[in-house]
Amino acid sequence: MTTPVHPRFVLMCLAVTLLVGCSSTVRVRRLKPAEAGISGRIRVAVKDFSGQDGTAFQGRLEQAIQSNGFHDLIDRSQLQSLLAEQSMSASALAREDGTVRMGDLLIAGAYVTGDAETRAVENTTSNRRQCSRFNPNTKKTDTYPCTDYTREGRANYVVNAKIIDVSTGKVLGTRNYRKERRASTSATDGQPRAINYDELVDGLRDEVVNEFMRVLAPYSVDEEVRLVTDGALPQLEEGNKFAALNQWSEAVQRYGAAVAAVSASSGMYKPESAARAFYSLGLGLVMIGEYDQGIGQLKRASSTVPSEEYVAMLARANQWKLESDKVKAQSDSASAGAPAP
Repeated sequence: MTTPVHPRFVLMCLAVTLLVGCSSTVRVRRLKPAEAGISGRIRVAVKDFSGQDGTAFQGRLEQAIQSNGFHDLIDRSQLQSLLAEQSMSASALAREDGTVRMGDLLIAGAYVTGDAETRAVENTTSNRRQCSRFNPNTKKTDTYPCTDYTREGRANYVVNAKIIDVSTGKVLGTRNYRKERRASTSATDGQPRAINYDELVDGLRDEVVNEFMRVLAPYSVDEEVRLVTDGALPQLEEGNKFAALNQWSEAVQRYGAAVAAVSASSGMYKPESAARAFYSLGLGLVMIGEYDQGIGQLKRASSTVPSEEYVAMLARANQWKLESDKVKAQSDSASAGAPAP
């Protein structure tokens, strides 16, 4: 997802580019690795969530795992069937040796368990005041004493979840969530309507499940990156137009042309212009996954002009490369471990 450069901003930017250059931002989307690092464990079971909302939370998490597609979900009916075939009782899963035996069967690589609790807290307050209303008989506004009632409700949601390696019994990751949502209704001289706690809890449940899925599987994040222009290098502005459309391969071609012009100029361009070209090409290469080349260009930019902006982007690129390598390792392991169709 990208955010196009505002046309008015572009015009203002062009007016000063010949002197100092200009910059704008676009939003880019990238993948971050699963936080638990459970690469290769693509068969996942969700088991025995306890608590007031345990069953509902477990069902919602199973739906999320299935729709995400990164892991294969072993649902409860499949799990019980497989256990029955191997003459294993469900209670055996709680024992240390039972956990190892389950792993040997390759039923699942990991399972998720825990508890989910919800609690509603409500309070009603009142406030007496003078109300007014139009009197059609006297054609005047009358005042009268009235009372405003406000019903304030709060839903608290607490989830403790852990991911366990089936073959070893090792806890791969734990998460504890404390969430809260509020709602209120009001009425004058009467009882306010009831608060829909089911709706509040549904929202809280979805919020926790979405956060927990980041532990299980790679997930997308949106971030802002800066695009720069330079009056002496129109190729940068041309590349930025493609970058704003998320067409980074096209942008890299234009940025590469700017770097080529700088390299062939024998010092004709100012260091600031050269640094902008190196920065732009480095950013573009990073965005198409050519991290090593992109980091090399960003190093050229920061060494040509030691700008905090260039140094910061270089640090981000190095971090993105590490995370991209982790995502690739998780995805490759998942593909290698996928069951045959």
